[in-house]
Amino acid sequence: MGGSLGLSVQYEDNRLVGVSHNELRRETRSDLTPLLVLGDDLGRFLKPILDGMRLKRPATIRGVMPKLKSLGEALTHLGVTQLPQTESGWQALILNIHRFILTRTDRKSSLQTRCSCEWLTIRGFLVSLMEAGIIPISIYVPPVREVLDSVNISPYQDRLLGQSPAEVVSGRASIDKLICSISLARTDAEYLEELRDTLSYRRHLLLESLSSYWRQIKANMEFGKKLIASVDWEQRRPQVAMWPMGDPGSHPANPSRDLIGLANYLAVIQHEYDGCPPSDNDLRNMKRKYECLPRLCNFGPIAEWARKLGAPEAPYGCAEWSDRRVLWWWQGRTATLMSP
Repeated sequence: MGGSLGLSVQYEDNRLVGVSHNELRRETRSDLTPLLVLGDDLGRFLKPILDGMRLKRPATIRGVMPKLKSLGEALTHLGVTQLPQTESGWQALILNIHRFILTRTDRKSSLQTRCSCEWLTIRGFLVSLMEAGIIPISIYVPPVREVLDSVNISPYQDRLLGQSPAEVVSGRASIDKLICSISLARTDAEYLEELRDTLSYRRHLLLESLSSYWRQIKANMEFGKKLIASVDWEQRRPQVAMWPMGDPGSHPANPSRDLIGLANYLAVIQHEYDGCPPSDNDLRNMKRKYECLPRLCNFGPIAEWARKLGAPEAPYGCAEWSDRRVLWWWQGRTATLMSP
């Protein structure tokens, strides 16, 4: 696949924006405003970099644009307003850019990522400037190391890279966002005793919760199995197949009317839909000569008529649990083959 189909840099409302297009002419815009710090030197600085980027794929350009912004952020942080005129000036600038990229505190990426990803791309920009004769060829550009030795981050040693400053913890401090709270004032034996008691109590709660959930599943499965078994399908099938769908309230498989209607509803799912409860949207999209099954939207919330008919308890209204899942339980299934 060829290179970029279009790459330009534009001024818009005191902002610098990189604009690129892919093979389908879709536009991607990247904020490069920090580079404006270079003032009159900006054009001379950007031209070799953009010339090299135009040889890359559109997807690659989208990936390296944020690194170009990072280079501008480094220049802004260092207070650079024009390109150096001497070799010593360039050497100092490049080493300071390298230090900034590896030690900036407003990023949460690891040191390995900063070196092998961020610095790798920015170093390529600097090499393009060197090949264009803007940076002297004698300047040392730190390499990209696959294995990091050590980096002097003494100006930032009061905090971790990308993290908030460390907090001093006293003997009276308490840490609560753990399995159990920790106080440095306690002995090891006291802490271990409380940890044991806390874990035992939470294990008990977890076992009770899971057991209660399984009892609900089992009760609903047995409830549905009993209803389906009560239906003489050979006798019921012609009736539900020929019933006009314009009259859902009196349909033999109306699940909200009584237990007979619910039993017929579950039997239709079992025999006509392979035990997989179809949603109303599924019924609309199925190409069948007859549907057999009325739409659930005609009967109100499942939780209401399930309780009215004396169905076992289920987690109705709970987060991460769709009420339609109870239809799968009534079919004897715990896992769904389609979204509930």
